[in-house]
Amino acid sequence: MKKLPCFFAALVLLQSRAFAQQAGEKQVLWAADKAGRINKLTLLSQVETRYVDDYDELLAILKELYEKDYPKERYRTLSMLSEKLGFYISKEIDEDEYLILSAEGIAGFYDSEIKAIYVLTSDLIDTVQKKQDQRLFDECGYKETFFSGYGYETVKDWYKRNRADLTLVHEMTHALQDQHFDLEGWFKQYEANTDASLAIRSVVEGFAEYTEEYFLSQIMSNSEPYVNEIYRYYNLMLYEILEYRREWEMKNDSYTPEDVCGDFVSYRYKLSTFPYTYGLAFMQRLHLESGWRGWDKLQDAHYDHPLSTEQILHLEKFFDKKKLDFPVFIVPPDLTPLLPESFEFLDTDSLGEFRIYIMLKDLMFSSEDAIRVSEGWGGDRYIAFMDNNEKDISFAWLTVWDSEKDADEFFNFFNENIIHRKQISVKTVLKNKNYSVFQSFRDYSIIKKKGDMVLILEGFKNRDLAESLIETILNAETYKAEYEDYEVVPDYYEKPEDKENVSNR
Repeated sequence: MKKLPCFFAALVLLQSRAFAQQAGEKQVLWAADKAGRINKLTLLSQVETRYVDDYDELLAILKELYEKDYPKERYRTLSMLSEKLGFYISKEIDEDEYLILSAEGIAGFYDSEIKAIYVLTSDLIDTVQKKQDQRLFDECGYKETFFSGYGYETVKDWYKRNRADLTLVHEMTHALQDQHFDLEGWFKQYEANTDASLAIRSVVEGFAEYTEEYFLSQIMSNSEPYVNEIYRYYNLMLYEILEYRREWEMKNDSYTPEDVCGDFVSYRYKLSTFPYTYGLAFMQRLHLESGWRGWDKLQDAHYDHPLSTEQILHLEKFFDKKKLDFPVFIVPPDLTPLLPESFEFLDTDSLGEFRIYIMLKDLMFSSEDAIRVSEGWGGDRYIAFMDNNEKDISFAWLTVWDSEKDADEFFNFFNENIIHRKQISVKTVLKNKNYSVFQSFRDYSIIKKKGDMVLILEGFKNRDLAESLIETILNAETYKAEYEDYEVVPDYYEKPEDKENVSNR
């Protein structure tokens, strides 16, 4: 008889899960219908629904999705690279803390690889909300508050009641996009260039954010009068962020990339939020430009799309045909024959204007200066190796700028800030107008400018070895990208597992 309560509890649990599954599927279909009526996409096949009712399970799923979007190995390489350059990016929050922050505000999410939407149960949503409230109280000594105009409820209370619907409309938009535009194939196409990938994700997330905004306006129009006042307040705040994007960042400058009372401004946070904030601004501009074509034009952005964060940050470089500026793609040359056998290839990638801006800002503690130096970006690519004898990273980073003046500014910045960047004793070995060599007790730093190009070599213990690579890298194949172009890493930089994955596709 003692086992009966446990059996009864298990039965109730199974019934509640079955009900949650059924309710979740109905809610997903409802969200697909709402989203499709707005963005003019129809559901081509049923989307699998998976519900999550455990907090630890939620964190595990988010971890898996994040590592798929931004592989741990690539992030580790970038951290080592940035540390060599002297940037603050390596001093990051740990992964567990980031996942906890990512879980806040989630009611569901879509996985384009398995073609399924995850739905959080109401109990789990409440659990996450309580954890967020407690975190803010522990870190900042206050509870989260928003606008409370008429005393009926706060924006937070109103949002909590509608968050699940808003989130599902957003995530079902991704399912619709995936069925019509093959998101997973699109992401794989640009996986060799994180900057281009961020631009693509800005289209994807911007489209979903814009759909959600339309749905939000529909809810607001049918709500109590005081909610319209909340919506007006919300829109003014949103307008300020989107209309004055870079100016807003400068106004809200932080002197440290650490967490300041819930206002997290770290590299990883900015990287993950970029497609949402700037993607929404991109879609707003595109809708404004489209006139009567409306959502058809927004759908077209999945084909004729930006190829760099530069085009997202400077909308005129995508929308104004006279100022149209696609990035310069760089084919990484094969350096392996020029390097000792102890050098093992790690990664090659493009940082792009936005990530360079973040790194400069974290170093210079000034958005205005970081914007000024980074906005002349035209293209870049790094090639990183691990010297297994020294157990240290060595890399070459080739940047291309819009003009020689922009290249001069970037070159001079690195020369002038070498000591500040390194935070260690640095000796000037050679320094002239276009070429500099610095030496620390660890390795050499070499900066070479040629026309509109600036090459940075870091982490090499042997100066002659580093200098022997310069001409090969500066003569790398480059080309101006177009709408359908994407970078492919040559076979000599593919790892065995990469080749196996390609053959299995």
